[in-house]
Amino acid sequence: RDAATRKRQDEALRRAEVEAEEAKRATQQAQHDLQQEQKTAAQAKRREDKEAERSMRSDSEQVKNLQREVDSLNDRLTERTSQLQFAHDKLNAVEKELRAERSAANAGKKGKNAKEDQE
Repeated sequence: RDAATRKRQDEALRRAEVEAEEAKRATQQAQHDLQQEQKTAAQAKRREDKEAERSMRSDSEQVKNLQREVDSLNDRLTERTSQLQFAHDKLNAVEKELRAERSAANAGKKGKNAKEDQE
């Protein structure tokens, strides 16, 4: 019975470790994506600023198009930030669960050892 409980705990621990690793990878990917979006948004902003200088001599429609592009990029950046926060929250939850399962597994081992010592 103890072996079955220990086996279930070990399996739960392995699953939690896999989930933690997946959440970590998702967080890293989201961070990378966020950095790329920030870089793209900064480039678009620089282009917009250059176009704004020329807008006195150029068609105002170009400026409007660039503003739409910046707005779109900002929306994407906001979405990526949200995804990053979600992945981060998930990682924290999985790590918390993993710590709890490890603690429970350690407590079970200590209890078993104490029981064996009494015998």
